[in-house]
Amino acid sequence: MTHEQKKEQETDRLSRQTNPMDMLQGLYLNSIEIKEVDPRKLMPKEAPGHSTADFGVPMFPLAKVLGRDPTQIADNVVEQLKAANHPWIKNAKVEGNYANIELDINIFGRDIVSQILAEGSEYGKEDVGQGRRIVIDMSSPNIAKRMSYGHLRSTIIGDSLARIYRATGHEVIRDNHIGDWGTQFGKLIEAIKLWGDEEAIINSEDPVGELQNLYVQFHDEIDKEMEQSKEDIRQRLLAGEDVKGYKDIVESLAQAVVKRKNLGRNEVDMEKVEADAIDRLATSKLEVKGREWFKKLEGGDPEARRIWQLCIDLSMKEFEKIYGILGVKFEEVLGESFYEPMLQDVMREVSESDASSISNGALVVDMQDANLGVVGEDQKLYFQQLFEILRRLGHPIGDNSTHVYFGMVSLKEGKMSTRKGRVILLKDVIDEGLSRADALLAEQEVFQENPELRADTARKVAVGALKWNDLYQGAERSIVFDWDTALNFDGESGPYVQYAAVRANTILEKAGTNIEEVKQLRVEETEEVYQSKPERELTKSLAQYSSALTEALETNGPNKITEYVYKLAKLYSQFYREVSVLRAETETQKATRLRLCVATAHVITNSLGLLGIEVPQRM
Repeated sequence: MTHEQKKEQETDRLSRQTNPMDMLQGLYLNSIEIKEVDPRKLMPKEAPGHSTADFGVPMFPLAKVLGRDPTQIADNVVEQLKAANHPWIKNAKVEGNYANIELDINIFGRDIVSQILAEGSEYGKEDVGQGRRIVIDMSSPNIAKRMSYGHLRSTIIGDSLARIYRATGHEVIRDNHIGDWGTQFGKLIEAIKLWGDEEAIINSEDPVGELQNLYVQFHDEIDKEMEQSKEDIRQRLLAGEDVKGYKDIVESLAQAVVKRKNLGRNEVDMEKVEADAIDRLATSKLEVKGREWFKKLEGGDPEARRIWQLCIDLSMKEFEKIYGILGVKFEEVLGESFYEPMLQDVMREVSESDASSISNGALVVDMQDANLGVVGEDQKLYFQQLFEILRRLGHPIGDNSTHVYFGMVSLKEGKMSTRKGRVILLKDVIDEGLSRADALLAEQEVFQENPELRADTARKVAVGALKWNDLYQGAERSIVFDWDTALNFDGESGPYVQYAAVRANTILEKAGTNIEEVKQLRVEETEEVYQSKPERELTKSLAQYSSALTEALETNGPNKITEYVYKLAKLYSQFYREVSVLRAETETQKATRLRLCVATAHVITNSLGLLGIEVPQRM
């Protein structure tokens, strides 16, 4: 699709939209020759605080495209906006390089709130992805290993992106690519045979933990065998014995250092080279046994397959418990073993293509023309190379794939390590959150009388706190984990935003009404409403929900939603403090403010829903 076609498609889409900001954008589009301008440059933004306007669009980005002075462009746009005579626009004016509009908040506010009440959970949704299927590879825990706090990032970022894509019309397939294949399973089978009790593992309170402990024990024993093997080799060399292969490895390693570092032979650190050679010669009988079991597994050996499947079943049962608490579901759950039979065909396709060659016995694809950046995120380079290979092989999916990378989770001591034991288990994080949330709720009478409500609310608050703590920071940021940050119930947190929605909902009970009755409340059209600053700002924020959704989609950034809904929650808190709802001066004011509360609750709930966060009934 050409750039011109994309612009025409966007213009056509805008002509069919009813989202408030899209409609305002359409007014700006009508004031400029559309074929010359990217419509995205004309999305209205809130005017700066010193302006009396509500929204505006900078004309400077258009000056180069149109070849005209930005002030002249702004004059023309303002003239066209006034001529449109749209009921939402009270006034249009040029301020600097901006073409700004002042809203007739009485009409705008009534229309926005009415639209939200009518559309409910559908408010703000887009159809830009209609007819497109998106596969999101997410979570991907490893069989026989407990899920760590690090798995939370992939799981909830992926789930939130799935919700964002679905809200914009895409068909979404959430794929949980399980790590269920590799030599580690041969090692685990041997460990179970040596030290495991299958019945005890199955009946254990933590079967996955038992499997993981066996795997760690196996590696500890391998380390001991390797150290003993290296010591034996050193002693044999000291005794003057000609250890088979040692001299050849030393020579090969030394030549590699000379070539790689451009050194003279006498400049090579031979002590290190000789130590590396000993490392390569060292062997472990357990390592060999593990590889033998994996070879049996690959060959379909019934006993190997039985134990392997047991590990999968026990692990998936534990994973599903965590996914259930987090409210995360998948359309596909396929492990590496599912794709393993296809590997030879893929390798054949790569080897037969012009994009590949053989170098030092390895099949490689020349990536010299690819724009690659090596950064700290562990897998970013891998995915960049993968997508480039797909492009060079002529697969369209190469151009349509994106790696949404995220920063690492670390302890204050450093990066998490499965074998070192410095791992924060996701189950422990969730349990801690549930415990803290429950302790807070225990002080309130309503929860003392209703244990089921208390448990449900504790789950929603704890999970909301965990998800928010991750999503609001942005995926690319690395997180240094500590309990207080992850489970902070104050300030810019999930519970703070949840509480704003609960407040907006419970005010209806105080008014002795409900949502359906509020929708039907009669509002006098002759009386001006939403005139106070808190009402005006809250109404404007409600109108911008679809813009936040679009920005989150375009950037693959759930943090755009957290930024939006946190601001909305703050505006509602200000409104709640400063504007009387139940004791309004007139019945029309009371009705419109109750409707504004319901509309706010809807939009906060919709926003949190995009993050996978539920709103409790009480807090």
